[in-house]
Amino acid sequence: MAKGITLQELDATAKNQLVIKDSAGRAKVAAPSASDDIAIKSTVDNAVGTLSSLKTTAKTNAVAAINELFQSASDGKSAVAAAITGKGVAASGSDTFAQLATKIGQIVTGKKYASGITAATYSGNNYNLVVTGLSFKPSIVIYYSAVNYFGLGVSVESIFGVGFSLKTGPSDVYERPAVTYSNGGFVIEKINTASSEIKWIAFE
Repeated sequence: MAKGITLQELDATAKNQLVIKDSAGRAKVAAPSASDDIAIKSTVDNAVGTLSSLKTTAKTNAVAAINELFQSASDGKSAVAAAITGKGVAASGSDTFAQLATKIGQIVTGKKYASGITAATYSGNNYNLVVTGLSFKPSIVIYYSAVNYFGLGVSVESIFGVGFSLKTGPSDVYERPAVTYSNGGFVIEKINTASSEIKWIAFE
């Protein structure tokens, strides 16, 4: 029958090769030096840092703290994207920081304007200038055509409440065409020109 031995019966070399646990189930080993040595608490603490010093709400788990940081960054991006969208530039919380930075640069802080060349449309026995697709409601429109002595016209809704134009042709007559402004465009009726190239510029 095999007989057990006591620690006192082991030589020093054998004792140093044993892992002896205390009553709480803990064991002590030397600080690791090789990559496959057992790690001790002080080694882990020095590598990871003191969890209680984290600035996050989660202070007992590194993974939870990192996840909290990622969630905070995601929430922040969503808030920034919403603010950018509110300024008229479409943005999403899924955009990268570089994309959000680019979109911030696209925000227009002053009055908007647009220009173009549009052919007159014939309706109701009159030629009209109809422009759509703008990203704002115009308040001032300047338009020009050299056909039928039609020169420079200005329509100012915000000041006069109605449109007016000034012909600079030989007759030098004043007119008050019907002008309609809307979100995204404008219509100037009875401009008296069939020109296929009416140049215009509209200001918010």
